[in-house]
This record gives sequence, structure tokens and C-alpha cells, in this order.
Amino acid sequence: MDISIREIAGYQVFDITGDFTGEETDDLRGYIIRNIRATQPRILVNLKNINGINSFGISILVWVWKFIGEKNGSLYIIGKPKLVDKIKTMNLENIIRTFESEESFITAIQAPPSTDEVRMAVHAEGKYMILCIEEEFSMLSDAERLKKHLFSLIDSGKRFLVLDLTRVHYIYSELIGVFTEAAKRLKKLQGELCVQGLSQDLENIFNYTGLNTVITIKK
Repeated sequence: MDISIREIAGYQVFDITGDFTGEETDDLRGYIIRNIRATQPRILVNLKNINGINSFGISILVWVWKFIGEKNGSLYIIGKPKLVDKIKTMNLENIIRTFESEESFITAIQAPPSTDEVRMAVHAEGKYMILCIEEEFSMLSDAERLKKHLFSLIDSGKRFLVLDLTRVHYIYSELIGVFTEAAKRLKKLQGELCVQGLSQDLENIFNYTGLNTVITIKK
């Protein structure tokens, strides 16, 4: 497996060729750690030239997703239709957004947000403010809108927040950073950030990545 780096539209592109199936796939971890330049990295992994991918390769992609998310960064993948279908089959489309070409990726990231507002319904349950999210957050600009809204609530004195994600099907790397940062800030203020309404797939992702150790999952 060979890895090279270039840059497009402010994103570091990791071009990978060869097999993405064996233990050498683990080299991607160290390569990304050594080469990311930004404190909030924006990463595009180009897998269009790989020969194949198996569960080992998929596990590396999940690790990269978590690693980038914890740094408040963003991760996208370019792959052939067969790879995109495999990611969907394994329910990874819930966390990793994929594109079939650089052109479609650039078009997506350059599209301006339709609004600065976050679509949600709000109500109180005891000491908790329940935020029922009514939209997906698929791009970095979307996650930044949510972050701005959450931190505005925290700054106004709200200390116990529950994000109802019943209508949310995707948790991309950008959201990991938003959730983690908000949860840690609330903890310092002796508050709490919770989530509820997770699908089984998303709950499994929370547990697998350790998000459940910083964010309380309410049933």
C-alpha cells in the first residue's frame, strides 16, 4: 500500500493505492498522525485506486473518523461505486460521507449553508432542556452552526442539555468534535450533555468509539 499527500480546496488529500485489506493498512494511522498540519484537520481519503477493502480496512477508516472528529476536524472519502456500496452495506454511511469523484466533493463543500439557524424543537423536562434536532448535519459548515447554537445556550446559563437525535441518521466526524467539546465544557461547569433517540446503529457507534464515556446516552 502506498500513500501520498496533496491538497485541494483547503483539504489534505491522502491518495492511497494498492490493497487496503491487510495489516499494512494500519500504516494509515501513523501516516495521518505524522502528517496532519492543522489543529482542526480537514481530511479527504482517496480510495479510488485501491484493489480492495475488508473489515480490517473498514476498522481503520472508523479509527480515522474518530481521531479526526476528536480534533474538531472533518473527514470525507472518495471511492468507486463498489466501495461506496460496501460502506453503505456496513452502515458506515451513518458516520462517513463518501463521494465518487473529487468534483462532487468540491461542489458539496463549497455549497453555502441555506441558513444560520438550526431547525429544532425545544422543551423542558425538569432541569433538562430538550433539543429535538430536525435536520442532518452533513458538512463542516452545518456542524459549525450547531456548535454556535449549543455554545450560545451554554453561555446563557443552560447547564443540562439533551440532544434528541431521533430524526438524525448521520453522525459525521464534524459532529463528534461538536458533541465532545460541548460535553467537556458542560462538565467543567458541573452540567451535562446527553443524547437520546439514537438508532441502534448510532448507539453502537457511540459505544464503539467511546463517545458514550463523555456523553450520556438517555434511553
